[in-house]
Amino acid sequence: WDNSFGAVYNIYGKAFELVDKIIPGIVNILEGHFAAAHPENYKEVRAIAGQFKAAGHPELNQTLLTALVYFYEIAHTNELVAALPADFYRACTGILSLPVDKSKPILHGRNMDEAPPQGRNCTLSINVTKGGVQQFQMFDWMWVTSGVYTAARPGGVTLEMNWRNYGKESIHEVMARLTTNATELSLMAFRHVMTEKMDFNEAQKYLTTTQFAAPFYVIMSGTQRRGAVLTIYFNHTNNRVIGIDDSSKVPYLVQTNYDHWLPDPADAPRRT
Repeated sequence: WDNSFGAVYNIYGKAFELVDKIIPGIVNILEGHFAAAHPENYKEVRAIAGQFKAAGHPELNQTLLTALVYFYEIAHTNELVAALPADFYRACTGILSLPVDKSKPILHGRNMDEAPPQGRNCTLSINVTKGGVQQFQMFDWMWVTSGVYTAARPGGVTLEMNWRNYGKESIHEVMARLTTNATELSLMAFRHVMTEKMDFNEAQKYLTTTQFAAPFYVIMSGTQRRGAVLTIYFNHTNNRVIGIDDSSKVPYLVQTNYDHWLPDPADAPRRT
């Protein structure tokens, strides 16, 4: 517990205690919205919370776990950025690479630096099935929310989300966007792509035309040796896409936590 979910609870539980002082009852508001907007996922979270309770940890209850679904968006607010530990914003990297042998598929490598690092001990590789048939794979510790930030479907697409630090808004502005029916949650987006069995083109269109409440990057690959990096803004009208295929001048793309058209920060030259 201390070296896994306990450390996770210590950060996220305290974070929501902080935002609850700004918007009283925010975790209950988020739970109600999630239950209405994603009823099947909410049932999954309720079952997971029941297992934590049976294991002697009722503090990871369904209210906190459903609030955790919204944490990425809440973490992009002025109020929470000022309160999170300095090392919270870590160093995810995505790499798309085309093998010289053109009969081989594109390769997608991913590094996810968990915050807190004990989250790595909660990470699972999960086969999601329906009726005994595999639907997709997920590689994450956010399975506790029924969401996913890293997923793959054989013959379909691979998807990876990276943190983006572009712009911040007040928690009231983000909450107003979060709780509208027009806004999708970042944690639920990949789940939707996989459940609907979208191909590369369909997934790219969905991710670049859907309204989200916080900015992020998507690194994705598909069949026919195709890949792309999507840069998602608060407002989907400004989204950017850079692609890679056999017509590209360079056979790889690297995406970290910074906009690819800008120089790397001096203290984080990973892409360079």
